Amino acid sequence: MNERVLKQAQAWGFICKEIAPSDWQILPPQRTERWSLKLFDDKWLLIVGEVPQISLHPYEALEFLERRRFR
Repeated sequence: MNERVLKQAQAWGFICKEIAPSDWQILPPQRTERWSLKLFDDKWLLIVGEVPQISLHPYEALEFLERRRFR
């Protein structure tokens, strides 16, 4: 499921970086936005301004990205 999140994020124009093997980060395409998603185990951690906010299931991460893809 996390592969699906990464594939869809790339298709929507988000920046996906592999920090270490199986350790991924999704960044917004606009550098002015200060959030990121980091993969921890099977969940995505939403980080805003370098402060962890909430842990998301993969389907919730997809919903989050879908709402932000046109900004």
